[in-house]
Amino acid sequence: MSMKSEQDVKKAKEHSEKLLSALYQQIADTSECVVPLYDVIAGYFFQDFDYQKVKSFIPQWMIDAGRSPESGINKEHYEHLRSIYADPISNRIIHWADVQGLLAAFQDRVIAASHHLEVIYKYLPAYCLYEDSEYETCTKGLDDTSDKVHTAINNVFVVLCSSFDLFTKVVYECLKYDRNRFAEYKKLKSRKDKILYKKGNNGFDELKADGLLYSEPVCVRTACRFRDEFIHNGAWDYRCTIYYPYVAGGKPVEPFVVMPDIDASGLLVSSGSRNKFYAKSDKINVFLVGFVKDVMGTLNKTIKALIVLLQKKTDPGNKDEATEKAISILLKNQIISKKR
Repeated sequence: MSMKSEQDVKKAKEHSEKLLSALYQQIADTSECVVPLYDVIAGYFFQDFDYQKVKSFIPQWMIDAGRSPESGINKEHYEHLRSIYADPISNRIIHWADVQGLLAAFQDRVIAASHHLEVIYKYLPAYCLYEDSEYETCTKGLDDTSDKVHTAINNVFVVLCSSFDLFTKVVYECLKYDRNRFAEYKKLKSRKDKILYKKGNNGFDELKADGLLYSEPVCVRTACRFRDEFIHNGAWDYRCTIYYPYVAGGKPVEPFVVMPDIDASGLLVSSGSRNKFYAKSDKINVFLVGFVKDVMGTLNKTIKALIVLLQKKTDPGNKDEATEKAISILLKNQIISKKR
C-alpha cells in the first residue's frame, strides 16, 4: 500500500471543494432558469390578451388565499369572492396562480437538495483516497451524526424525485390547457388526474428527447429507485452507519457511508426480495456529487426545452382590445365585491 502524503490529501480536499462549489452553483442555476418559465407559461395560457398588462389589476387574494400565510382570508370568504369573480377571465387567472404554486414548489425542491448535501458534506468528505483493501481496521459510528447524515442522504433522493413530480404537474397543466373550459373554476388537472412523474409524460414528445427528463436517463431512474426504496421499504442501511477506517500504523483516513450496488441501467441490484447488495463497496459521499450534477443537468435542459416548446406554441398577435376587456371585467368585479 502506498501511503498518501499531506500534499495528496490537500489536493483531494481542494478538488472536492471546487466540485461541491460548482455543484451548489449548478443547483442555484437550475432553480434560476425556472424564472423565465413563469412569463412563458403566462404568455401561453393568456394568448388572447396581454397578461402582463392585466397583472396589476389582479386582486391579491387571487394569488394568496388558500395558498399562503400572506393571506388571512378563510375558506368561506375565499369562496364568496370567487362567486363574485366567477367569469372565465377570473377563473383562468386563479388557475394560473395555482400553476405558479407548482412552479414555486418545484424551485423549492431543487434548492432543498443543496441544504441536504450541505449536511452530508459537513461530516463526510466528497472523496476517499484509499481502496477497501488498504484498510487495516474500521470502526462504526452509530450516533446523532450518523442519523443526521443518513437522513440527509435519503432526503436528497426524496426532494429530487419530488421535483420530478412537480415539474411533471406543470408540464401536464400546459399540455391539457384549454382556455375555453373556464366557465367555472376547476381544480388543477394534474391534481384531479393524480399526475406524478413517469417516463411516458402523457404527451409533448419534444420533452422525451435523449438527455431530457422524460427519456428517463440513468440518473433519474436511480433517483426514483432509491426514493421508492426509502419511502416504501425503509432506509437502505437500517443501522445508519458511518464507517471510520484506519490504514497502516493506525492512521485514520476518510470516513464514508456505503451505498447498495446499482446496475448499468441505474437500478438496485436485486435477487428475490433482496435488493441491497454491497459487493462494489461504493461510497455514497463520493457518488452523490456526480449523480446530483447529472440530475441538475437533466432538469436544466428540460426546463429550457419546455420554454422553447411553449414559445413556439404561443401566438404573438394583437391583443389590445381583449386586454382592455379583461381589465374591465376585473375592475367591475372589484366594485361589486366592495359593495358586498
